[in-house]
Amino acid sequence: MSEARVKNNSDKAMSLRRNMLWNSFGSLTRTICKWLFTLVVVRFSDGFDAAGILALAMSISNLVNPIAESRLRVYYVTEQSDMRPVANYMGIRVVSTLIALVVGVMYAVFSSDGEAIVIISLYVVYQMILNYTEGFHAVQQRAMRMDLIGISYAVEGVLSLTVFTISMYVFHSLLIAIVGVIVVALAVAIAYDAPSTSRFAAIHPRFDFEDIFKTLVRLSPLVAVAITFNIVGLVPRQALADSFGDHALGVYAAVATPVIVVQVAAGYIYTPIIGKLVELFHADKRRVLLLHLKIIGMFLVIAALAALVFAVMGEQILVILFGEEIRPYSFLIQPAVILSLLTAMTWFLNDLLFGIRSFWGCFIGGLSAAVVTLVVTPRLTALFELNGPSMIGIVSYLVSLMIMTGFYVAAYLKDPEPLTE
Repeated sequence: MSEARVKNNSDKAMSLRRNMLWNSFGSLTRTICKWLFTLVVVRFSDGFDAAGILALAMSISNLVNPIAESRLRVYYVTEQSDMRPVANYMGIRVVSTLIALVVGVMYAVFSSDGEAIVIISLYVVYQMILNYTEGFHAVQQRAMRMDLIGISYAVEGVLSLTVFTISMYVFHSLLIAIVGVIVVALAVAIAYDAPSTSRFAAIHPRFDFEDIFKTLVRLSPLVAVAITFNIVGLVPRQALADSFGDHALGVYAAVATPVIVVQVAAGYIYTPIIGKLVELFHADKRRVLLLHLKIIGMFLVIAALAALVFAVMGEQILVILFGEEIRPYSFLIQPAVILSLLTAMTWFLNDLLFGIRSFWGCFIGGLSAAVVTLVVTPRLTALFELNGPSMIGIVSYLVSLMIMTGFYVAAYLKDPEPLTE
């Protein structure tokens, strides 16, 4: 039995419903705060150029995040055996985070110039700190104490937004603002995340380099999968900036940011129960099928409601948030809503395939999305201009979803459980 499970005997686990509520509260709070970064940058900068740089920084950090994460949280939460100590997981995460940091900084150096290199590199540092704390959150999730995760997310999000806003208002400097949120992320990790997690397990990193190497090599195809999916977001945005400038990318990022609510809300629905879904896949296929249908139905309802709200009030919302300059670009909203829905469905299916250890399904699904993106980006960017990133993503994710669905159906039908009570 793992350290987390042993120590959890003296730290009572909560119900699945309460875990989901706490996780949703914290995740939603932090997501809104991170979304408001773009709003703050636009409001306290001249034009949309700074917003474009921030969008690029976010995209590049998303590209290297999978290297740092290495799917370790999902791997730990869904692992059926309890053989590896938590300290070993944390040691693996230290190494993967450092590798991701180096790759992210190098990417910034070779893809940007001037102050943008520094801004992007610092934003990568910020994301790596947040990524490392996901190791703590994995322990808390397995101990069924996601209230601790929700509090961490909410506190970090609110404090980061506060510091970011003050920095932009006083100094009008994106560079200083990002330095500020780095300080906040470190403070929350040291003062809250580490102590609260140590109640369940020994979290001081232990470096078994043979185990680290074997684990990272084993998970490398999954890392490649996540990177390929993030190519769907990064490459079209870079193409948009290259073709039409940072201003165009800033406009797209500003308009597309509100609709990410669809993707985020979908994540709240399934992330807390991914371990349970994997367990049911092996034990009760009829029940897991019904749960899948309910989850996908909820995705569609959320997307439909968002599309309706943005159709009625989208232009007004954008003007209130970003000013009159954004009004002519409200046509970007609906394609972005569809992209957000397909992104959520793609990651849901990919996490399911990962949970049941269908690594080839994950890999081919991600690779197909990346290949389609690289092939269609030049043409669709020229054809759809500012709508290019949305249209490219829609095409790429549709192809990926079809392929991964095939793998999941094959796994489901292999030695199936009876579909009767």
